[in-house]
Amino acid sequence: MKTLNRNMHNNDPDWYRVPNTRNLASQYLLMYEMSLPFGQDLNNLMNFDRSESRVIAVYDKLSDKNLIDLETKLQIWLDQRNLSDVNATIGSSSLAFAHMQFANVNNLSKGFVFALLAISVLLILMFRSFTLGAISVIPNLFPAAMAFGIWGLIDGKIGFGMSVGITLTLGIVVDDTIHFLSKYQYAKDSLKYSNENSVRYAMDTVGIAMMLTTVMMSVGFGSMLFSNFTPNQDIAAITIITIICAVFVDLILLPIILLKLYKESDSIITPDLDQSMGAV
Repeated sequence: MKTLNRNMHNNDPDWYRVPNTRNLASQYLLMYEMSLPFGQDLNNLMNFDRSESRVIAVYDKLSDKNLIDLETKLQIWLDQRNLSDVNATIGSSSLAFAHMQFANVNNLSKGFVFALLAISVLLILMFRSFTLGAISVIPNLFPAAMAFGIWGLIDGKIGFGMSVGITLTLGIVVDDTIHFLSKYQYAKDSLKYSNENSVRYAMDTVGIAMMLTTVMMSVGFGSMLFSNFTPNQDIAAITIITIICAVFVDLILLPIILLKLYKESDSIITPDLDQSMGAV
């Protein structure tokens, strides 16, 4: 419109501005549309009766949070100026995907917390021990916390793949914890082992199996790293990181907690673990 206004005034640079009247602007618009090649029009930029137009803003790559913040600032700017009786609509595929990811991450985070609490209650009922149920929260929660920290060093962006991967691995992490604590409780309550030997029994019984399972699952999820779809790569990466952290927590941190929490005086019999393991 500025270029047409300047051209209609003998290319005077002073006239490189928007026309002064709406009638003149509409005439320029009609002249511009009539000069377009056959088959081309302005329907992708304006509505049919030419009462509304699209304004396109191009920015550098923004994170989902920054994109949503930008949308909020633009909407406030438009509302304050009241440019039209009809509210302006801000939208794009990137903005829609940002809102989808933001809602997905928030809802999955709430679901993760709810699932963790529900699992803890179920473990208390299963072990019939409030202490063991409370202890199980640590190896169930720590792998996710460690994975978040490692992911912050690698990428730092919490997207769709990240949120799905953390929630997906909760069941795998809990499975390792249940195996270890169930063998520990069996050794202590049924076999009457000491606290230290009960921990050793649990590690000797399920430790190798847990490590082999972790290796096999890491290899399986590793195939998704070759995907060209970024969320698939994120799911695979965060899953592998989490299950590796889980096996370290269950085989290192959890035994330390059990050894520090329970006193040896609570045990009844301290048998020879090697001979007992051989009999088993």
